Amino acid sequence: MVVKPDESIARELQAAEKYRIQVMYERGVAALPDYDKAVHFFGLAAEQGCAEAQTCLGVMYENGLGVKLDYVKAEAWYMKAAEQGQVDAQFNLGVLLATGDGARRDYCQAVTWFRKAAAQGDAGAQYNLGVMLATGQGIVRDDDRAVTWLKRAAAQGHYDAQRVLSYWGMRGECRSGLPGI
Repeated sequence: MVVKPDESIARELQAAEKYRIQVMYERGVAALPDYDKAVHFFGLAAEQGCAEAQTCLGVMYENGLGVKLDYVKAEAWYMKAAEQGQVDAQFNLGVLLATGDGARRDYCQAVTWFRKAAAQGDAGAQYNLGVMLATGQGIVRDDDRAVTWLKRAAAQGHYDAQRVLSYWGMRGECRSGLPGI
């Protein structure tokens, strides 16, 4: 028998414990996936400053899971978590700002957040930062630094980074606008 935590008990739990409960609801570990409850418990923990819960709430709003799709709220939750150093939030915020999907497009801010996540070892952020350096999006173009970040991502098994570096290696060049990016 699966026991679901009572809502009144959950309010008294520490933020980290609330976060673990909501992950169980989101993933369907405690029962069938219940995005409404996951959002509820993520919200409780997020309001207490839990960066992981804030990131998950951002994901829920970005994808319309248990809530109405809302890129502005997604950006706001990602920002709260990213400012606390949460690497997934930094990456997701960078993607949201770089693509402008339903939100404002700001390449310069995207670079800022990709840099922070890349410095923490996030391969996706390293790749995106390398591409932005190679193309000059939101940052002064710098092929040497682009290759450095792409190599870091490739070393972690990032397929697209490996593909771009391989293409450039065959051509013996690094130029923005190459089909490898």
